Amino acid sequence: MTVKHLKRRYLKIQLVGDPPSKQKLMRDFFDRIRLFFGEVGLAQVDAKLIKFDGAHAVIRTNHKYLHIAEMALTLIGDGIYVADILKISGTLKSLAK
Repeated sequence: MTVKHLKRRYLKIQLVGDPPSKQKLMRDFFDRIRLFFGEVGLAQVDAKLIKFDGAHAVIRTNHKYLHIAEMALTLIGDGIYVADILKISGTLKSLAK
């Protein structure tokens, strides 16, 4: 029996407006996923904040559920800030270019 390799995608996002703290950003992100897809969807996305500097952030997700992460990022902010997806990549190295 073979085990499939877990593929990941990295999303580079820009935070426009009043930038949130990294805890608030991830809480809003997880709340949107939980609202539309429940706990199972949240577990499937397997998201983790890799880098955060106030104006930009990098989030790692599972490649099969990338569309869920993109949807959640477009819906967060509540008018205080907006998360724009700048680039999606399979490696951190190519994301930095």
